[in-house]
Amino acid sequence: MSGESSDSLQGSFGPRAEQIHVPPISEDLRAFLKKIWFAFVNKVVSLRFLNDRFAFNHSVFEAIDGECLQITVSSSKHAMRELADTSTPPKSFASFVSRTSPIPLDDERNLSATLIRRAIIHVAQGNDPPIEELDLVRDSERLHPRLSGLLTPAMQRAWLLPLFVRQTPIGVLWAIRNSPLTRAQRRQVRWKLQTLFEGISNIISYELDHDRDDYTARRSIEKIEENSRIELILHRRQAPGLPPVKSLYAYSHRFRREYRLDTSYLVPSSGGHSVSIKQYLPRESNPAPINILMIPGFFCNRSAMDRLAMEMALKFRYKVLSLDVRGRSRFTAPTHKRDLSWTVDDYIHDDFPTALTWIRERYPGERTVVFGHSMGGMIPMFYAGAYRAIARQAGRVALPDPEDRLAGIVSITSPSYVDLETNLAMVDLLRRGANLLPRRIATRALTRVLSRTVPLSFRTIDLNRFFTLLAKVSRTLRALSYDLGTRVPTIKDFVGYDQITPPEWYFLMEDVFCEESSKVVFQFIRSQLGDCRFLSFDESIDYTEQLCNVRVPIYAFLGSRDTLAPARTILEGLERVALAPVKTATYAQGHLGIIMHPPTVKRLCARAHEWIQTL
Repeated sequence: MSGESSDSLQGSFGPRAEQIHVPPISEDLRAFLKKIWFAFVNKVVSLRFLNDRFAFNHSVFEAIDGECLQITVSSSKHAMRELADTSTPPKSFASFVSRTSPIPLDDERNLSATLIRRAIIHVAQGNDPPIEELDLVRDSERLHPRLSGLLTPAMQRAWLLPLFVRQTPIGVLWAIRNSPLTRAQRRQVRWKLQTLFEGISNIISYELDHDRDDYTARRSIEKIEENSRIELILHRRQAPGLPPVKSLYAYSHRFRREYRLDTSYLVPSSGGHSVSIKQYLPRESNPAPINILMIPGFFCNRSAMDRLAMEMALKFRYKVLSLDVRGRSRFTAPTHKRDLSWTVDDYIHDDFPTALTWIRERYPGERTVVFGHSMGGMIPMFYAGAYRAIARQAGRVALPDPEDRLAGIVSITSPSYVDLETNLAMVDLLRRGANLLPRRIATRALTRVLSRTVPLSFRTIDLNRFFTLLAKVSRTLRALSYDLGTRVPTIKDFVGYDQITPPEWYFLMEDVFCEESSKVVFQFIRSQLGDCRFLSFDESIDYTEQLCNVRVPIYAFLGSRDTLAPARTILEGLERVALAPVKTATYAQGHLGIIMHPPTVKRLCARAHEWIQTL
């Protein structure tokens, strides 16, 4: 037995495990669990060690069913698929579940039931549940015959975690791997499974008390940060009329560091919009007078930058702020539908300088290094290049000077114009059609169509709403989205991350992809159809040309497999930067893979940190 705390009740006065009654699960709770328990096993097989290798190869969940325990769902590292209620589950998993039989709770050979009884005592005393570690080869005689008959040669080690909801057991979660663990890995497994226990219990309890939303519960379980332990949650007041800022005080097992996570500071921008800022604050900050601002790209919210933010905040101890520009959440958009339209210029002219001003007021003696992915890197580079033109156009003398506020720009797959490398027939057709007309006539026609004929309901395109609806309609469709994402070349090229797992895919589809203005989409389409330039909406500023005025150091990271921002669209813009030092590095990743693939994120952040030390 590992991880079992000593009993505080001893002798004949204290309870013995064999005397403990295991209560049945209510029909109401079981009905809810059936909708979400595949998220348990998907989460287990997505757990990674600190070296980014997967911790487990297989996972199964034994649910309490009346007076029995029954394996209800299974998952594998190689094919993390939800199995319940899918139309075409993998044959191996379907066969595995079909060969399982209920095992009575009072069967003396029921190892899981024995563990649950001991766990009831531990949880009742306010302790963590015990975790049972098994050598499935050496200790196979401890398993019930109905379970041992299901084992394969690849299943050699197992960890059994009892799950509870409101101090009521719901079953046992098995985490299985095909090889032993080192002592360090065993410590990691322990904290990850304990964090998983707390997260699943709290999420289910919350949903049962509130919306009973199984979709939200699944998403929350798949997003559990298993490397951190939350020690305290407080709410900080903002200005009147604004929602409070939630502050999580946590300890990171991975980085062995305490930190605070603040979400979200709302700062008014322009036109009734606001920007939203999330802050990662390590308890012991880097002594350098530099903070980091992270900006996500096209159709993405700040959650896309979470891995980068955690690495820079907790490993290198910078204060890291992640920015949601207007329209990225319900808090950053005005209530009037007539205002639900904005351009890339609004990001550059208003939202970005608003964030810089807020940061300077909060940290007056520091300069900012901006980490921008894709469009998020275009924003600070275009602002730094066109600063004087923007100031003249806006008539604002207080517009933050980039040379004063910015110490550097880390651009990650950020092009200076749009030219996709794609085999999509529609893109090729549009390009050919545009080439038949003079460019100004073609773009003015597109502008007229967009500004005069697009109805209010199409002023924005909301990818998050689409994928949320897809997932809520059917879990089969949710699984299909992952299957298509790994098979259809255009989607796979967009993500550019071969190692992506279903939980990561669902995180992208349902938590990262967001709403974007049709005018922003138009500016990108116009650049694709144009002549290697990116223009302001009214065409008064050529942002690509203005890069010649950039005086802020740039470190550009490229993806050699990036088809959305091919290397030439990045390098040609950087060649225009003659007044500031420019450095580049390339990784064998695609457009999103470069900020999602853990080893790449580590290497990228290490290089960026070394560079920041030279500024």
